Amino acid sequence: SFISPDHIACDTPFTVSFNDTISSHNSWSWIFGDPSSGAADSSILQNPSHTYHSFGYFPVTLAVTDAFGCRSTATFAAYVQIVKPVIDFTRPDSGCVGSTFTFNANVVSPADPTITDYTWVFTDGTGPHSSGNVPSISHTFNTVGIFPVTLTITTSSGCTVTLTKPAYIKIGTKPNANFSATPLSICFKENVQFTDLSAPPPITGWRWDFGDGGSSTAQNPNHQYNIDTSGTADPFDVTLIVFYNGCPDTIVQNNLITVLGPIPDFSTVYNCAS
Repeated sequence: SFISPDHIACDTPFTVSFNDTISSHNSWSWIFGDPSSGAADSSILQNPSHTYHSFGYFPVTLAVTDAFGCRSTATFAAYVQIVKPVIDFTRPDSGCVGSTFTFNANVVSPADPTITDYTWVFTDGTGPHSSGNVPSISHTFNTVGIFPVTLTITTSSGCTVTLTKPAYIKIGTKPNANFSATPLSICFKENVQFTDLSAPPPITGWRWDFGDGGSSTAQNPNHQYNIDTSGTADPFDVTLIVFYNGCPDTIVQNNLITVLGPIPDFSTVYNCAS
């Protein structure tokens, strides 16, 4: 049997001290489960140490012999664990200048689960922001742009991990949504051409709802209507949402598209007598 005062870490190099817990042994044979270290992977000392230079889970084996020549072996699977923290973070959405967004970090750090610092860089000229040991932070963007976001975490044992997400959040100013459509009155299964007239440029995204269950993200879509509105009081409403770097504006043109009948249809009646 053996013990180690510290055999779990989150960074390399990591030196582990091993101590035989029974003093009556008179020979020892250690294997540290680290074959990449060559000859250093084994020792015949009573209380050796070994330095690990790679991440992973390492089994450790100790074979001992006592004064009577009796031999005993013990192996502890995954005894030494050197596991780098894995980090991620999320944010709700992009938006408009002056908007405040909350970023939430998620850290998996089995070797050292205590996170002492979260430092965020939003690349908008405001410098690093520490949220201490709190995994979330709120930040207001006052500049138009597409910004990468970087998070660095520090564990209680001093391990650090950094994650950068490029072009992660888009901040824009509100555009003015507008569009035209032609023709406005069509027959069943005819097409309508929609033209984006939103200003000022640049418009960076479009979301159309044609009122019949159809949609599009094209700038100037062409849409076919397959539902007759001639027998209803309300033709189709059409909605356009436009974005500049995630900042939206919406326009709805009510009762815009009328689809006229008749719609061809038929049924079949079988007469088995004839």
